[in-house]
Amino acid sequence: MYYRKDIKKVFFNICIYKRLKVFGGYISIIKDGLLIHYTNKKALLISFKSIFGIKNKVKPLKDYHFININSLIESDYSDNQLNTTVLAFVYVWHNQLIGRILAELKPYLKYKNEIELYEYKKETCLYLETTTIFNLLMIIISLIKMLVEKMLYAVCK
Repeated sequence: MYYRKDIKKVFFNICIYKRLKVFGGYISIIKDGLLIHYTNKKALLISFKSIFGIKNKVKPLKDYHFININSLIESDYSDNQLNTTVLAFVYVWHNQLIGRILAELKPYLKYKNEIELYEYKKETCLYLETTTIFNLLMIIISLIKMLVEKMLYAVCK
């Protein structure tokens, strides 16, 4: 995952074994919700109402286990001392607090967070890479649960 602050878009790729690209595109935020662009001409709108209304119904991520999380922040330090200070504070806070919580909850998780400062870099970038283990049967069951939930919602309307 890669966030570009200047154009306010999150670019992503979903790969198998870090080589075989399955899906990719970018996400932009509009006033109605998230717009996921998976081709140049096709996009999927996910409204904020549907995102926040699903929390108690289906838990599709409960059988997915992250075993590796790497994040990298790249930023400019030449002009703005405040930006550099805030990034350093977020980096230390994130590593200390979130890293400790994740170590307690999931001791098998490898967690790495880095910050790189460049002179005269015009954009702030966030890179995120995760390794996830899941059961294919659980994915199918999660998809069926979500489809049944959507059909029940459509019928009840």
